Amino acid sequence: MTTILYFGMIFLHTLFGGQNAIDISGTWYTEGNASTIQIVKSGDLFKGTLIALKEPRDSEGREKMDKNNPDQGLRTRPIIGITILENLAYKNGEYTNGTIYSPEKGFFAKCKMKLINQNTLELTVSKGMITAHKTWKRAN
Repeated sequence: MTTILYFGMIFLHTLFGGQNAIDISGTWYTEGNASTIQIVKSGDLFKGTLIALKEPRDSEGREKMDKNNPDQGLRTRPIIGITILENLAYKNGEYTNGTIYSPEKGFFAKCKMKLINQNTLELTVSKGMITAHKTWKRAN
């Protein structure tokens, strides 16, 4: 009887306790493949860097810059290479408490992510009373 109880407790702990994060590290395409984001784990948190753009040049053929950044000193940096996701922590099946930066709009917003399947991330972005949902696809 003791053996059955012991294995029952192990089963319940495995089922309900000690959740491990499914690793979202890797390369992801944003909706419409407009950009490519490299997500890496840093300690217990995840962050993402914009590594490629579908259209990396502006209408005049110049490399796109972070021209809408609220910090004027950063408006001349290239968009490619910017860390746009920070501080995502795994909790209860989601990656929460993150921040995302939109170089197109020049603002920061709260974000969370949920891995729908091994190749699909659902991103929820919140700024004030506005919430948007996006879907990213794994590139690799």
